[in-house]
Amino acid sequence: MNSHSARASLVCAALLLLPWRSAHPACLPGGTEKDVNAALRLVAAKVILCKNAVFLVTGPIVLAADAQELSTEGDGDAGLFAIIKSIGPSESTAIFSRASNIHLHHLRVDGQRRVLGRLDGGQALIELGGDVTDVRVDHIVAADPRGWSTLHVFEGSKLCRSAKLTFNRIGPAGSPDGHWADGISFACRDGIIANNTIRDTTDGGIVVFGSPGTLVENNTIETRNTVLLGGINLVDFAPFDGDYQGVVVRDNRIVARTGFIKVGIAAGPAAWGIGSKATINFGGRIEHNTIIGSDLGYGIAVDGVRDFVVTGNRVMTALIGGSAERCDAGHVAAGTALVYDAAHSTGTFQRDFKNGDARWSICVQPRISE
Repeated sequence: MNSHSARASLVCAALLLLPWRSAHPACLPGGTEKDVNAALRLVAAKVILCKNAVFLVTGPIVLAADAQELSTEGDGDAGLFAIIKSIGPSESTAIFSRASNIHLHHLRVDGQRRVLGRLDGGQALIELGGDVTDVRVDHIVAADPRGWSTLHVFEGSKLCRSAKLTFNRIGPAGSPDGHWADGISFACRDGIIANNTIRDTTDGGIVVFGSPGTLVENNTIETRNTVLLGGINLVDFAPFDGDYQGVVVRDNRIVARTGFIKVGIAAGPAAWGIGSKATINFGGRIEHNTIIGSDLGYGIAVDGVRDFVVTGNRVMTALIGGSAERCDAGHVAAGTALVYDAAHSTGTFQRDFKNGDARWSICVQPRISE
C-alpha cells in the first residue's frame, strides 16, 4: 500500500467514526402539539414537518426560544403543506410565541370554527409577539379561528419591532352575526404586511393598531360569501396612543366581489365609532389603493385624524349600501366613495372627498331598505 492509499484509508476510517448527519433533516410525520413541542425544546431548533402531515392539537405549539423555525419540508405547493388542526374543546390558539427571530412558513393552520364552534373570549389562531424583534410569517394558509383573529402580532410593552407578514393566505374568519374575526391584527413597530391574500374575514381584513413605521403594501382583501366591516382599518387609538407616524398603506386591492364590504379603508377612531370625536389618531398615509367590486358602503371613511395623507386612491365600484336606523343623524349617506369629517380630520386629502359626519360608518347595511 502506497502512502497516498494509506492516508485515504485513514480518512475513510475516521469518517466512519463521526456521527452521521443527513443533508436533509428528518421531518415529523404527524402527531400532536406534544410531538412538535418536544422537537422545539432545543434553542434555535428548526423543526420540519413532513408534506401533508397532520397534527391534531388540543393546545398550542409553542416557539419558546429565539431563532426557532417551523415549516413544511421542501416548501413547495400549498396543497402539500403540513396541516395543524385544532381539535381541543376549549383552545383557540394553535401556534403561540413570545420569542424573537422566529420564522413560521409553508404551513396550513385550521382553527375548525365551523366544526367546533366559536369560543367566548378566544384568542387568535396564531398568536405571536411581545417585546421581541424580527418575527417572520410567510406562506401560511390559515383559516377558521375560534377567537377574535386569525393572525395576531402583539405589542408587549410597545417594544415589538420589525415583524414581517408576507405571502400568506388568510380566511375565512368569523361570522357577520356579531361573532366577527380579523384576518391580520397587527401591533408592532416598523413592520411589513405585504403580498397577503385575505378572503372572507368579517371584522377587519387587516387591522393596524398604531404600529408606527409599518408598511402595508400589495395586499388583496376580498369578500365573496360574507359581510366585512372594514378592509384595512387604522382606527384604534390603543395601544400606541393614536401614533400612526410612518404607517403607510399603499397599493392594496380591496375587492367586494360577491360579498359586502361596509368600509374599504377606515381611519380615525370615530369612523369606527370608538370613543369620542376628540380621540385622534395621527401621522398615517393612505395612498394609491384600489377599491373595486359590486357591493360596498363606503370606499374610504375618515373621522378623527391629524396630519394624515390620503391621496391617489381609486374607488371603482357600485356603492349600494343603505343607512340603517342605528346610524347617527346627519351621517353621510351610504354609497359615498370618499367621506371625511373636516371638522375632526386634518391633513392632505384628495379632492374628491365629501365632507360630512363619518362617525360609525360601519352602521351601513348591505341593501337599501325600501
